[in-house]
Amino acid sequence: MGVKRRFHRQGIGRALIDEALQFCGRQGVQFLTVKTLAPSHPDPHYEATRKFYEAAGFRPVEVFPTLWGSSNPCLLMVRSL
Repeated sequence: MGVKRRFHRQGIGRALIDEALQFCGRQGVQFLTVKTLAPSHPDPHYEATRKFYEAAGFRPVEVFPTLWGSSNPCLLMVRSL
């Protein structure tokens, strides 16, 4: 999932997360996970992405340093429904 930068801060990402949470809740899912670039990656846009997910209730769980290759460390985040 992603929202183009020109549409950031308009509630679109939050609406997508809320819809996913409602859908998963109806299916009896207990946890929702996301993967993004880990903080060790220098891209500042992904720092904003991590902050968005944290604001949406996701918490970092584990970094997988080579899941997407050694130059793209993966951060797994989880949120309880």
